[in-house]
Formats: sequence, C-alpha cells, structure tokens
Amino acid sequence: MSEFPKALAATARAADQAAAPIALLQGRPIKPADGAILTVPDTPKNRKAYPPLPCPEPNFPLLRILVLFSLLSGAILSVVSANLHTAELPMLAQLMGQLARGDIQLGDRGFGNFVTWRCCRTSTGALTSSAVRHAESMAVGASNGWVKMTG
Repeated sequence: MSEFPKALAATARAADQAAAPIALLQGRPIKPADGAILTVPDTPKNRKAYPPLPCPEPNFPLLRILVLFSLLSGAILSVVSANLHTAELPMLAQLMGQLARGDIQLGDRGFGNFVTWRCCRTSTGALTSSAVRHAESMAVGASNGWVKMTG
C-alpha cells in the first residue's frame, strides 16, 4: 500500500504538467477535497472494519473516502479512507500535509467553518475557500467564498 500514495503523486504531477496553466487566482494551485461513500464486498472482515447502517436488508459494509485532487488536471493527489462513523472533517486533517503554502483548498459546506480555515492557515498557509466567508476581514462579498489574494 505504501506505493499507492507515491503513484498518485507521480500521476498528479505528470497530469498537472501536461495541463494548460490557469491564470486565475494568481496561478495558485487549487486543491478541492470531496468525499464519497462506497459499498465494499460483504465479508465478515469488511463488516467488522466498515459496519453497515442498522437498517433492513440489504445492508452492506460501507467505506467512506475523502479525495484531494488537482483542479488543474483533475488528477487525484491523495485519498484517505475510514468507516462510515468517521466524519470528513477529521479525514481532511489527515490530508493537510498535502497542502503547501499558497495552495487554495476548496471544499463543500461541510468544511466551511472557522476552525478548518484557521487550521489550514496555521499549518500550511493554504486558504480554504468554503470557510473563508466566515472570516469577515477577507470576504469580498457578503455571501460568496472568494477572497482577496495578496502577495
């Protein structure tokens, strides 16, 4: 499994180099994060690791994934997985190491809170766009998530 993250990173680098550059947002890398829930084969091992929902049959083991990808090429940069009882926000924390200073991290409203924004700013210098609307000093408009880009 240790080769898989390396393969994702190498593929993303190659895809980004082949893609046309983006002039928007001062050319900063934009890295969206998005989650999904997948069913996995119904085995005793999977039922223990990925418990199904307590509902009538059929109920299959469920796996939650969170993917960080490059908006430039669409290539997956990194992925984390957990059972359905793990929220996406703690999973995002596992991906913070993939964000570099100057990156812009996009996310849906599940990531739109001040704590996420502050953690990104403190640990990586990245901006989390869905959460920026909560930081009044950076908001351009009253209801959007765009920010003023400086330096």
